[in-house]
Amino acid sequence: MMSLLGFCVDKMKIKKKLRQEFLSQISLLILLFVVTIFMHGQVEAKDPIKGEIFPEFDHFETGFPLEGMHQRVECDACHVRGIFKGTPDTCRDCHGGISAISASSKPLNHIPTFIDCNECHSENNWDQIIQVHSAESADRCELCHNGVFALTKTTSHIDVVGKCDDCHGITRWDVARLDHDFVIGDCESCHNGHQVSGKSTQHLPTVNTCEACHSTTRWSPARMNHDVVINQCITCHNNAQYEGKGTMHISSDEFCDNCHVTHTWDTEIIDHSSVIGSCENCHNGIVAEGKKDNHIITSAQCNACHSVISWETDSIDHDSISLPCFSCHNGLVAKGKTNTHINSLNVCDDCHVPNMWDTKVVDHNSVIGRCRECHDGNIATGKDTGHIKSLDSCNDCHLVFSWDTNGVNHEAVIGICGSCHENDFERDEHLKVINTAIYYTSTELSDCTGACHIYTDNTFDTINTTRNGPEHNPNARSWD
Repeated sequence: MMSLLGFCVDKMKIKKKLRQEFLSQISLLILLFVVTIFMHGQVEAKDPIKGEIFPEFDHFETGFPLEGMHQRVECDACHVRGIFKGTPDTCRDCHGGISAISASSKPLNHIPTFIDCNECHSENNWDQIIQVHSAESADRCELCHNGVFALTKTTSHIDVVGKCDDCHGITRWDVARLDHDFVIGDCESCHNGHQVSGKSTQHLPTVNTCEACHSTTRWSPARMNHDVVINQCITCHNNAQYEGKGTMHISSDEFCDNCHVTHTWDTEIIDHSSVIGSCENCHNGIVAEGKKDNHIITSAQCNACHSVISWETDSIDHDSISLPCFSCHNGLVAKGKTNTHINSLNVCDDCHVPNMWDTKVVDHNSVIGRCRECHDGNIATGKDTGHIKSLDSCNDCHLVFSWDTNGVNHEAVIGICGSCHENDFERDEHLKVINTAIYYTSTELSDCTGACHIYTDNTFDTINTTRNGPEHNPNARSWD
């Protein structure tokens, strides 16, 4: 209104001939012109003295253009008691019931909001709504969409948390974007073919965990998660539905995952239990690695010696080897005799078992040299401290397969009989004086092969019975 007064004052300056006493009348005329403008928009005004016409008055210049229903409002409805200065110029100041202006206000059932009316309503009519959702309404859907002020979720709405505008646009209920982070429950709760699209009849058989393969924004492209697939590999990988075994594939059963990983056709490991046929069908140097040039000569299948997970040998099946032991066990192809091995022929299996170096028995026929060369207490068991004094030819007395004696060869014994047989001496069998209790001692008869005469008295001068010996035969194996 100050600009309006300034406008009038400017006009008065133009009319310099008007007298000072008419200033009050001019002010009254200005008020009449303003009232006329509020009622009829723009009008013409005449000078009351000379009848000259003022330029048209435009309410727009006040900063508050009269539009819509405001054009039909009486001036004093806003300019109460003719006061122009400080007239409110915002919706809430007039329609909020906080000023002297008696303008219509929001009804009790109006949605809760603090923005100006013209954010949503036009100035032509309260019912003419430009928009409902303003910037203020963002993230506050539930204040209105609660079933009281405005529509809320229906009973058939999917079970979700969050706010309406997480998924819906602000102009319609159509889903602008579905944020699955706010959905409660699993995929099957909605994607069941009734509420929203589910698995088609051509979908491969899987459990109902959609997100295992699909993203939450679109059905494709999908990433294949074989953990959720039901049925065997061949159900899909049959070269009709999806890629299956090629013509060059080795002969095998239909369990792809026995050898292949689920995200690529690369083989993690070959499960030989799934392979059909013998080893050489594949391990022929063409399809798969076969025997090398320096491989030992054998007619056996690979798995007779090798494990199915590596070329390392679990054990060698010596039954299928057609060459003598030393052909391989020569220290070059395979382990041979060590430097500490006894001097022997090169026929390993004379002593060793074929699957390990343990000896089943020592075939002394293959040993080169004398007993003592091995049986010295270091390389092999030798004579213990209680052994009788003898020569070092063990086989003079012992068997070659055990330490049992086949009879003592007394020719190999060093010393006299008493050295060994003192405890075998039977005194009562060795009478020294007839008709007395005088007997020989073991010391006197330590050489069992000597004489043991029987005397007539204890002077030992007269022999009653002659025994020239030898009484015992050392090789007779008895005392007779």
